[in-house]
Amino acid sequence: MPAGAAQSGRRCAIRLSQVDVRFSKSDPPALRDVDFSVDAGQFVAVLGPSGCGKSTLLRVVAGLLPAASGEVLVENGGADQSEPVQGGPPKTAFVFQEPRLLPWRTVFDNVGLPLELQGVSRRDRSEAISESLALVGLSPNDAEKFPRMLSGGMKMRVSLARAMVTRPEVLLLDEPFGALDDMLRQQLNDDLLRLWREHRWTTVFVTHNVSEAVFLSDVIYVMKSAPGEMAARIETPFPHPRSADLRTTAAFARQVGLVSRVLHGGKA
Repeated sequence: MPAGAAQSGRRCAIRLSQVDVRFSKSDPPALRDVDFSVDAGQFVAVLGPSGCGKSTLLRVVAGLLPAASGEVLVENGGADQSEPVQGGPPKTAFVFQEPRLLPWRTVFDNVGLPLELQGVSRRDRSEAISESLALVGLSPNDAEKFPRMLSGGMKMRVSLARAMVTRPEVLLLDEPFGALDDMLRQQLNDDLLRLWREHRWTTVFVTHNVSEAVFLSDVIYVMKSAPGEMAARIETPFPHPRSADLRTTAAFARQVGLVSRVLHGGKA
């Protein structure tokens, strides 16, 4: 494995306790009294109405936004999820709603940008880039294309590959598939779940799509707005691995209905 891209073997857990976030002292809280936890290697989805603070929550976890009060912990753990490991903060990758690719750089160079910024040589980062592209289903020919030559789905695959190239321990995704058609969204959901099973990142996935949240996650947090608060925590009952056929089952439909009721103010 190239320098700067090696797996650390650490597992990470996320803990937020009674967190408030304000953008200024005079503003009402964007998040209020939020308790939120993700076990090491777990896949958690966050649902809620527009403006409820889902993206703000991700930015707090990523360390991009400070909490006004409360406690935020992103902790290292051993491979068995219990043994503590010494070291610096965990590697965190963020996938945004838009791919945010640099139009003057090829796919190869867009994916390699995080390693380039870390000072990894082109020779050393080449292997990691090629591996990440292959994992998301992009070919060596795709690597030489520019963003203007890509479909929306391919751009999101490049964005995922760029997030994966540093071998993250925490993966944060902010509605990455929201602008895609349903068929493509489902295909990328299948691919993302396959990659998560292989790498077991500690993952937080923000979405507006209830079916997407149920299919992907171990646990769903439902938020309510004005201010952003946690309304419910719902465990997803389906074991891994999950196939596309799960979406056609009566049990899946019932779970989607339950989460939808909670999202609209009902009880689980």
